[in-house]
Amino acid sequence: MTVTWVNKAGADRGRTDLVREEGITSMNFQGTGSFEGLTADEIKELLDRTPGLVPEVGEKTPGKVRSWRHQIVSFRDDMEVDDRILTPLPGDEGFAIGVVLGTYEYQRELDEEGASHTRRVKWSKKVLGRADLGDDLYEQLQLRSRTVYRPRKNNAQARLNNLDID
Repeated sequence: MTVTWVNKAGADRGRTDLVREEGITSMNFQGTGSFEGLTADEIKELLDRTPGLVPEVGEKTPGKVRSWRHQIVSFRDDMEVDDRILTPLPGDEGFAIGVVLGTYEYQRELDEEGASHTRRVKWSKKVLGRADLGDDLYEQLQLRSRTVYRPRKNNAQARLNNLDID
């Protein structure tokens, strides 16, 4: 069954443009190296000992580390080829939508841009706005504090999977 994920690729225009131009979706955990083959506990240990992981979120707390570990495992292991991905665009421009084409990859050359943990994506030219999603779903997708997640409220998965993205 197709799942639709949200990945806030970055709040800034540069990172959002980067992922669309490169045909990827990404996570920002600079300086960690690859998560390939690591257990959830090993990921937590790596996050605990790596300084400056996600500079834009401030202080690293145990709660943030637990949340990041869960999101990394979801991005690496739970997201599947042919799942859909939504990335919010800066401002109130809506959401880019694409289809996941590949498994988790670590791309060291994208580490400085905060985009080295990736999956290949075919991005649609279509941008989903409030009119496409409905006010309740649009607001739900904008408000989450997590970077990578599956929206679930208000029958979100069924509604998102029924959208025409071509």
